[in-house]
Amino acid sequence: MAAPVPEDVLARAAALDVETRVDAIGSLRALATPAAWNLVLALLQRDVDPRVRAAAARALGASHDTDALSFPVIGKEVLQADAEHQSDAQ
Repeated sequence: MAAPVPEDVLARAAALDVETRVDAIGSLRALATPAAWNLVLALLQRDVDPRVRAAAARALGASHDTDALSFPVIGKEVLQADAEHQSDAQ
């Protein structure tokens, strides 16, 4: 079983303060567990603040953990819908 993300890091990742969420990404990167990378990916995809999304992208980009980088960022359905849209536009 994968190690869970510590509660204090989860709380910081969900904080209202942007800098606190950015700081949490540094802690998640240091943990480097699958659960931590999943949370970084969720912040990249869903956080409302571009500074948080940028920090998450930098953390994933700086990772040398090939498992962390193998998470699908864009689902197959999104890619298929985009391909269909592109062919309809032509």
